[in-house]
Parts: sequence; structure tokens; C-alpha cells
Amino acid sequence: MQKTDKPSTSGYKLKLKYQYLVAPLTLATTLILGSNLPAAALKINLTYGASVTEEQKEAAELAALIWEHYITDDITVNIHMDMSELRWGKMGTAIPNLRNNINYDQFRIAAEEEAKLAGQNTYFLPTAINPEYSLASGYKAIYKDVNRTTLEANYSEMLITSANAKALGFNFDSRSVLHGYIQLNSRYNWSYKYAQGTVDKNKFDFTSVVIHEIGHNLGFISGIDSIVGDAKPSTLDMFRCSDYSAKLGTIDFSVDSHRRYFSIDGCQTVFNLTETEQTTNKKGNIIDQTMTYEALFARGLNTRLGGDGVQASHWTDQNPDTGIMNPLLSTNTIRRITGVDLTAMDYIGYDVDLKKYYKTDDNGDYILDSKGNKIVKQLDLASLQSQAVKQAGGDNYRPEYSPDGDNGNETEVETFMYESGIYYSWWGGGEECDPSDPDYPDCTFW
Repeated sequence: MQKTDKPSTSGYKLKLKYQYLVAPLTLATTLILGSNLPAAALKINLTYGASVTEEQKEAAELAALIWEHYITDDITVNIHMDMSELRWGKMGTAIPNLRNNINYDQFRIAAEEEAKLAGQNTYFLPTAINPEYSLASGYKAIYKDVNRTTLEANYSEMLITSANAKALGFNFDSRSVLHGYIQLNSRYNWSYKYAQGTVDKNKFDFTSVVIHEIGHNLGFISGIDSIVGDAKPSTLDMFRCSDYSAKLGTIDFSVDSHRRYFSIDGCQTVFNLTETEQTTNKKGNIIDQTMTYEALFARGLNTRLGGDGVQASHWTDQNPDTGIMNPLLSTNTIRRITGVDLTAMDYIGYDVDLKKYYKTDDNGDYILDSKGNKIVKQLDLASLQSQAVKQAGGDNYRPEYSPDGDNGNETEVETFMYESGIYYSWWGGGEECDPSDPDYPDCTFW
């Protein structure tokens, strides 16, 4: 995985290629503690801190509209966004409003009902602990202790974001109106031409990064990298497997050098997806580009245990890019949501309309290429951009939501961070909680 050089004061060095999409957010105790959408559809309500420009708002609103285009849950998700000086190499950060004590049975029943309504006749979740009594009283997962010994554990609770809980119809109590928070790095030179399909030279695409961070707030997270607080497996971790865990009939909640994969059949196989994108060349001929994606997860931050140094709440970085939840982005590149991203969202409990993602005929049947693969439908980005500009011009500045460092004034972001109480650290050479710091362990990372 390629590290990056710090950009020069006059612009980016030519060697600057990759940047991490998700950054650890460090907040000490002084800070913490005309639409084309269907009638029933996800609504992502973005609010902004004072440092966000109108151009950045328009690019962020486009990112939200793209998620709304595919997800049809009739819910509203409130996310606040700031521009902040994050360290070099980190383009953005996502902090969901989450809970660590959601009952697994509650999730299982709701998720299976969602799957049934979506026509998923084979929907596998971790094996119940007491199947002989027909009781789904929790689930098993493997983990590693301090001696790196692989052990099995029984869990009855799990980790979930408030947006994911809302999609599943859970009661999620919070004093905050927010379901998540996004920071993007104000040190970077950004490009805002996603709708035109281009990126300014040697710049990073702003909308691609916001799509990614919204994905985390919706629920693409993992509890694996927690070191402070007793983090449980997340809804996404319910589909995290390894070859070893498959033999035991459990999910894999550990970090080592073996591959981790997304599986929708009880860890029997790695989820693979082949889909075709169609483009038109200069001669007007349609060119098929067929891509096969293998849904492998990043292995975790702790390289001492064999992790790859990347937060487990991502696909692993590979070619071709698995999807928008890949951890890296290069300059001059636009990243889009793929069918793999949407499948993951579908399985953690969202209603995903794949017929808005793949081409269909007048009868609603999928149109296939000559090899029988589904064909990706191109988004009407011009229409979405027009709508994004209108939404960006609304009354959406809420600087009072942003962390302000005032212990006597708990902002909306600070409220849900206090409530969540789950803390993450950056093992791979980034910013870490310093045990000698009097604020430790109250510094928070995602």
C-alpha cells in the first residue's frame, strides 16, 4: 500500500498519488464529551459548519443524492459536515452516532424480515448459540487474545449506527438530532467536477470522498479496531469471514494476516460480482467493460497482529477497486458506488433498489450483456447536480452543531459522541492516544 508525500506549499508533488479516505479524528475532552427519487426513499439531510463553502456544499449534496437514488428506506438521516485541518494523508473522517449494545436477536429478526421482503431467500446470519432449543440467543465469533491465540466467544449484543438502526425500525434513543458527522481535510486542493466526469489535474475528487464518508455513517463500519471500550461486532461484521472461521461456522472478529471476506452464504464462499459498464467511443461504438469484483475486507489496523494497517471498515485495496468503500483514492480519479457496495448495504438492513443500478427493459427484467452479466445503468448526473445546487442554497448552515471546545456548551456532535462511548485508535503509524496524556482514554478516533 503506497504512502504519500506531504504536498509542497505551491501545490502537489507529482509523486502524490494515493490518500486514505478515512482519517482518525482526535478530539480531547475539551471538545468531546424536481427530484428523481421515489415517494418512499432515503433522505440524507446535510448541515454544514461555517468553514464549508457553497461549492463544497453542492458537491456534498450530490454525494447524498447518489446514495438516495439507490436506497429506498423511507427514513431521514441527519449528517453534519465540517472542513478541518486533518493530518496529511487523511482526506476525511466519519463519526457515526452509534451504540454498542443492540440485541442480536432484535437485529436478526428485523434483518431476516427485510431480506424476505427483498426476495433474498437464502439469508445467512451467524449460527445461533442454542439451536437445539430453537433459540437465537446470540451468536458466536472468533477473536484473538493478547497472546494471539484464536478463541471463540459468545455474543448477545452488537454494534450499529443510528442510521442503520433507523432503517431496521429499531428504537435508537439519542439526545442529538444527528445520525453522523463528517470532516474533510481543508489542507487539500479539491476538485468539484464529479457530475462532469472529470477531475482537475493533480487534485482529489471531493464528491467521491463524501460518498465514502456517508457510507460509513450509514453503517459500513467494523468493531474490530477498537482498543478502548468493549466494542462488539457490527452489522457488517455479521458477514465478515475467514477460511478458518468458515470451518467453525462462525464469523471472524479477529486480526491476522489471512484474508477476510464478505460472505452472504454463511461463510461458505467469498461474495463475487461480475458486472458490465458500457461506454461509447469516439466513433460512436458501444464498448463493454466487464469487471469482476471479489469482496475482500481490509484486515485491520494492528500490523503487529498481521493486519494490513487499514481500518477493517473498508474493502481491501485491490485492482479492480471493489467499490466506494475502498480505503484509498488517487488523484485525477472518480470513485463510484458499485454493486458490491450496494449488496453490503442491502444485507446490513437497507432497502436497495438494484433496478435503479442495473439496466432493465420495459418489463422490469434485467438487460444482460452477451455473457449474461448485468449492465450498470448510468446515473443522470446532470439532473442530480441541478438538484444538488438547489439543496445547497437552502438554510443548512448549522455551525452551532460543530464541536466547539466549550465544556459548558454541549453541541449536537459532542452529544452523540458522549453517548456512543466507543473509541478507536490508529495503529498504523498515525495519530494515537498517548497514555501519558491526562485526557487518555477520552480521545476519540474513527
